[in-house]
Amino acid sequence: MKEKVTKLSRKLADRLKKEFDIDVEPIIHRTYAGHWQLSAGTWKWFMNYKNSSQTIGSGNTAKEVVNAKKISKTEQVYHSSPEINVEY
Repeated sequence: MKEKVTKLSRKLADRLKKEFDIDVEPIIHRTYAGHWQLSAGTWKWFMNYKNSSQTIGSGNTAKEVVNAKKISKTEQVYHSSPEINVEY
């Protein structure tokens, strides 16, 4: 299946750029994680940085991240990728 840019993926990429100055490819990759994986903190989606092999993702849905009043980013530790979190 060919991945495509959607309205949601564009909004998410724009928000990451605006709030964290992160340039990502505007394509959302779903992880298809199961119940036990999600309860252990696995991401529901991720995006690739432009011109890099690094990724960024979240355990929150992309829609939750786009619509949240406030989001935060965990800092990169060793070789793990940063994560976006919705602040409630």
